[in-house]
Amino acid sequence: MCMFYLYVRVLYLITEKDKVVKIGITDDMVGRESTYKTGEYLPGEFTKVYDIIYNGERSDFDNHFKKNTKEYHRYEGAGIEFYSEDLVEKMDYYINTIDNIEEYRLLEDYELLDIKRKSRDLMTNPKEPKEPKEPKEPKEPKEP
Repeated sequence: MCMFYLYVRVLYLITEKDKVVKIGITDDMVGRESTYKTGEYLPGEFTKVYDIIYNGERSDFDNHFKKNTKEYHRYEGAGIEFYSEDLVEKMDYYINTIDNIEEYRLLEDYELLDIKRKSRDLMTNPKEPKEPKEPKEPKEPKEP
């Protein structure tokens, strides 16, 4: 049994121009938001995030999802997780086509805002570096 998130991320210029969204899976939404923030010129946002409990391997879910939604998959030589924006409104249907889902729910807007806030906090207040250890005194050489 595993728990993970299935997310939809809108990348505004790409979504507007090409009518595609990024759909992916992660164990850590805050970390994923932070990763995107450092790699996007114009920040996108998560518009849908599902919390999924799956009785199986996460990779099995991912493979089933990709197989069931292949008609919406878009590939132009770069990222492999892009899908037609038409899929977004049908996400619940396609999630329900996958066996072994114990439970799933769509995160609320306040939860998406909390992910953004925690990511922002993580990026602006990284963990304090550990104090360097004092160098050890050199040992006296032993006499032979």
